[in-house]
Amino acid sequence: MLKKIKLKNKVTIIIAVIMVIAVSVPLIIFHSRSPVLMVFEESFLLLYGEERLQNEKRAASLSLFRPVIAIPVSNDAGDDIVSLAVIDTSNKPFCVLFPFRFIGAAKLYYDQNPHIPVVILEGRFCEYTTPSASILKDDYDEFYIYKTDISTDFYRAGLTAAALVISAEKAKAQAQEQDLEETDYNPWDGTTEKNIAVFYETNLIQANRAFVKGLNAFYDVIEYIEPQIIITDKIAAIISQLVVLSEQALIIGEQILSEQSEEDDETAENEAGTTSENTDSQGNLTGNSLEIAENSELSDENKNELSEIFEFGEDFEQEIDKIDDFFDFNSLHTADPPVEPYKIPLEAQFFTSFTQISHISDLSCVVLVDTGVEFLERKADIPVIFYSWVCLSMMPENIDIVIDDSPWAQIVQAVKMVKAGSKKGLIPSKFHFIGNNNIDKQTMRKIKKIW
Repeated sequence: MLKKIKLKNKVTIIIAVIMVIAVSVPLIIFHSRSPVLMVFEESFLLLYGEERLQNEKRAASLSLFRPVIAIPVSNDAGDDIVSLAVIDTSNKPFCVLFPFRFIGAAKLYYDQNPHIPVVILEGRFCEYTTPSASILKDDYDEFYIYKTDISTDFYRAGLTAAALVISAEKAKAQAQEQDLEETDYNPWDGTTEKNIAVFYETNLIQANRAFVKGLNAFYDVIEYIEPQIIITDKIAAIISQLVVLSEQALIIGEQILSEQSEEDDETAENEAGTTSENTDSQGNLTGNSLEIAENSELSDENKNELSEIFEFGEDFEQEIDKIDDFFDFNSLHTADPPVEPYKIPLEAQFFTSFTQISHISDLSCVVLVDTGVEFLERKADIPVIFYSWVCLSMMPENIDIVIDDSPWAQIVQAVKMVKAGSKKGLIPSKFHFIGNNNIDKQTMRKIKKIW
């Protein structure tokens, strides 16, 4: 008994040791790897939010599986102070990331540590401009320089704006108490154009094509089908087949009556004469077939069956006549997939200043990029997409989407590009849903897949 207890204790100890090793080894490896250093201004923390920064730092550390260390510096710190702060933090980092604001400090740090990759995040500059080249000069090719991928951001913003507008219109349609066909307002009639205003700086003018492209691509990419009546070849064939069946039912009933009348004996010739009055020259029935069936010498069961056939056929023919009046059966033959869905026309309008716009009531969505923030004071009840670093918890209620191209939003992709040896490149921004009231969940899931 004592031996069994000792054996169990040994097994327990072995299992505990294995669990400790399983937990500690990844942690040891994680902390033994060279860290990634990120320099940022102390004022940025007030704008971005302490909690949000810590969350981004933890997420980046887990994604890269190496420590990520934030280095805050004062706004008025000189290049030498910033460089010393980086050196004091780690003497052998994997790489150091500097926002464009600290390009002077980045150059000084590189001069002192040429073996360490130095990353400069230029931010929201035109794709074809090289603002760092004039400062770094001959050392330009030695730095890892990444910009915000403005074209991709604006393309996705166009898709998102279309989704917000169409979802809002869909909600209006569903809120109608009556059938859309009986109301004056029908968002699916394709006659009401929806205007989307984009406020942006003049140095981003080349991005308007990307936005329009995303706006126009919504129906193809999201595959959003609006409510409509779609009749395909298959449905048309079923209706046609039902018409044929009803006609066959009438023909069969008439044949039964005709055969029965021919077998009547001479004593029923008077009744047959009544029947002949209801036939044409070819012997086909032209009168009230149901009345003939009731007067003929059939069993009650056969009479009931014939009565049901005639009533079905006559009622069905009346319904088919109504369908014929409503639909043009010659136009029912459609390709596979079905007919093109109704599309709400969307138009983008671009402004570089809020003073350029006159009628806010005509807008269905607004995109704010560096300018036009005066619109937020109007508190208009339309969806807003906001390009900003501001803490998400501080956003106004009418903002639905926040586009974040801050250094912390780009850190993971930037480090991966350094590891891959790409010295120049573009990094798309992060999109955040703030208010989900203006977009349905199905469309939201599809958009997130694109992001």
